[in-house]
Amino acid sequence: MANIGGLVQLDLVRKSVDAHPSFLWGYVLLASTYALNGQLTEACTALARANRLRPGITIADYNREWANRTENAAALASLERTASGLRKAGMPEGEPVPVN
Repeated sequence: MANIGGLVQLDLVRKSVDAHPSFLWGYVLLASTYALNGQLTEACTALARANRLRPGITIADYNREWANRTENAAALASLERTASGLRKAGMPEGEPVPVN
């Protein structure tokens, strides 16, 4: 994803979450994007919404779902930047939460 921390990205992610409020990964990306923009209050709010959709979600869940799907260096760098934002937002590293 290009410009993950940018305002254009933030606007697109917000629109996505508004259009698909039950899509877990939209809130995860929104939390990361807010955190990377230094908007930690908003990041925590988005992370709380993600936790309502999948209680106890961790960075290990994010990596299982996304980072393990590619070997492309640019994509991996973008995914790691997103994970960095999730850490800033307060998402725990943890073990993957079982998916029902």
